[in-house]
Amino acid sequence: MNIRRLLIVFGGILVLALGAYGFFTLRHPVLLVSDLPFSGLYGSFREIKSRAELSLRFFRPFKVVSIAENAGPDMVVFALEESEKSPYAVLFPYRYYEGARRYADKFPHLPVLVTGSGPAGTEADSGGLEFISADTETDCYRAGLAAALLNRGKDGKVGFFHGGALDPAGRDAFLAGLREGGAEDPPLFLEGTNENAPWKELSSAVVKGPAGVLLERNLPIPVILFSWVDPELTPTSVKVIFDDSPWALAARVLKNKGRKGEGRREASGVIVLSGRIGDPELEKALKKAAKVVL
Repeated sequence: MNIRRLLIVFGGILVLALGAYGFFTLRHPVLLVSDLPFSGLYGSFREIKSRAELSLRFFRPFKVVSIAENAGPDMVVFALEESEKSPYAVLFPYRYYEGARRYADKFPHLPVLVTGSGPAGTEADSGGLEFISADTETDCYRAGLAAALLNRGKDGKVGFFHGGALDPAGRDAFLAGLREGGAEDPPLFLEGTNENAPWKELSSAVVKGPAGVLLERNLPIPVILFSWVDPELTPTSVKVIFDDSPWALAARVLKNKGRKGEGRREASGVIVLSGRIGDPELEKALKKAAKVVL
């Protein structure tokens, strides 16, 4: 009798699982436009993991549509049509903006979302698209808090390496985060390509832009990196990563979709590399700083 009951229970669970799987596969998928260079940078395993997590969260398939890096707008639209006739939504990185605009013109009833930012006025001229870019102020504030924590007790300054055009609001937010985190010395704002930076004065660094000059020196200081790169490919000096890739923003983008023509800001995903911290209290404080609302 017990065996019979177990078989009935097992059979019931199997039927429910098969039914749920069948329902899942019938749901309209979310398409994410990508290419091989991005997949190589982001990491293939990491991409698979992100797809699985988002599929479970939204209980619908997520499909990557990989296209040639230099594909024209018509080829982008063709690749999407071949992949899926009726998607739930389509998510484009900004580098494929022209393809996104053409796709939205052809399928005005579908949500077409573009992550990243372009020239001023782009959003106003493209009412059929939804634009989402990184919330620079929140990101820089959180980076300031994290930098203050990593620099605590060290004799030296925080270096902020940027791409040459640091947004004033982002700069102010970073300074506010440093102050809130208890840092007393003013940071050094340096261009990321500066070969003559005062390396000996630095005891920690934030990199928002070109990272080669700093990382190639392999300085024994903690680094906060703004990048899409797979954490496994970074040196052990990198302790925290701010990720504003389409995969990192996808959950919040889809949850709040429906604002065509609006430019929306979303905070980056923050990865605290636990195995590189070495201090449970510091790790806990960094993870808390990664969630602070400006």
